Amino acid sequence: MYKEEELMTKVHTESVNAERTRKVGCFVACAMEKLNLMDEATIKETQIHEKINELFEGRDQGIAHKIARKCLKKARSITQKCEKCFSLYVCIAESVHKLQGHEEHVREETEEIEETEEQI
Repeated sequence: MYKEEELMTKVHTESVNAERTRKVGCFVACAMEKLNLMDEATIKETQIHEKINELFEGRDQGIAHKIARKCLKKARSITQKCEKCFSLYVCIAESVHKLQGHEEHVREETEEIEETEEQI
């Protein structure tokens, strides 16, 4: 698996990590198949949304559905199941990262650095 910071800095796109990326995608695909959320390279979108209904309530449920719709749409055209699941994994991680406001913190730090540089 990749750590959140590795996904956000796109470590997985480096050619040296191609095999690791493939293995992570295949691991996610295997887990999804075991949970009956995937059959071959087809993600069972209805079952994904049913699982979200089981796991989340209220506002979190709506957010989870929104992330799922966005990420499933993004991965839909990918035909290779490991690649498809890795794309889904990255999309969800990026969406949660943004939702937690980490990008806002990065912007604030960047603005502070720029202000400091202007003062120098």
